[in-house]
Amino acid sequence: MYKPQTPKDPNGVFRTLVLGRVSTPHQQETNIEASYDYVAPMLKQIYDGPMEIKYLGEQGSGMLTERATIMEAVAELETGQWDLVIMEDISKAYRNARWQLAFIQDAVDLGVRVIAPGDGLDTFEENWEVVLGAAALRHSLHIPDTRRRVRRTASYACQHGGMVQRVKFGYRKLTKEEAESGKFGPKGLRLAKLAKDTRTVHEMRRRLMETRQPIRVVEWLIESGIPPGPYVKNGLWTVPILKDLLCDPLLSGTRTYQRTRYEPIFRTGKHKRTRNNNPQTKHYPELAHMTRDEQDSMLRAVEWSLNLRLENPARPSRRRGVPRRRSLWPGQAGKCICSADMHLM
Repeated sequence: MYKPQTPKDPNGVFRTLVLGRVSTPHQQETNIEASYDYVAPMLKQIYDGPMEIKYLGEQGSGMLTERATIMEAVAELETGQWDLVIMEDISKAYRNARWQLAFIQDAVDLGVRVIAPGDGLDTFEENWEVVLGAAALRHSLHIPDTRRRVRRTASYACQHGGMVQRVKFGYRKLTKEEAESGKFGPKGLRLAKLAKDTRTVHEMRRRLMETRQPIRVVEWLIESGIPPGPYVKNGLWTVPILKDLLCDPLLSGTRTYQRTRYEPIFRTGKHKRTRNNNPQTKHYPELAHMTRDEQDSMLRAVEWSLNLRLENPARPSRRRGVPRRRSLWPGQAGKCICSADMHLM
């Protein structure tokens, strides 16, 4: 049973905010509606009179602090016109304990009651702070466990041929049935080389070594009507796309995983990307369009390097650590359309 409560509104209208959330697109948003079923019986215990109820629900990670509904909820609370906030548990507002505590404490400061039945929390109870601390700890423990489990599962899948995400030129993603058949390579490998594109890849190499100008190779690809691969949304070759393909160890048969690490930013719930110097690798001869020696000699011709290291130690950037205001070319160091450096004359 919940303690009765009287509304702030002198007209006797009891105003309630109801928060709901699902984390991923795989969860149906109808789950939000289902999570509201407990609200009506609970409100009958608290107040028997006219009510205004506002439901705020969305699909989004609870780690994100700039979600539309939670920002709206905070703005509504600051008006001081609401009597009660109800959520199934405090993770419906945030996943991060830092923001859970702040949200509920701010609500109490504004004279708004908070109830989270899944956590046994009711700020009208004397020991609500103890219950809130225990609930915040419980929800926080799920975060590193989930992160560790996801990384372990992804790493295992990659080592056994899965985790195929962006499919570049010269390759295609296999269905589970095709991968298990073993007709295209080791069983379980979800990626296959398109043999018809091997000749094109070798022509890219020949032209790059001959001209030493990536833009010329790009022009040839466009003029020849060769599509850049399924993950290039606008369907156009560019020098960065060409470089990303030719510097990929996959071209000589080596799959890599976790070349980029994603670390959480706890203030916002977003992620920062960092390059990983020691990604997981596994060699599949069936995926090679050329040998490693052929790929290395091609990249040396234009002073590129395989996408395995954070930085090429043999040729670090000459502008590293130099402020833009001190650059010779106004604003920043420039590059010509032919990929050569621009110099002040």
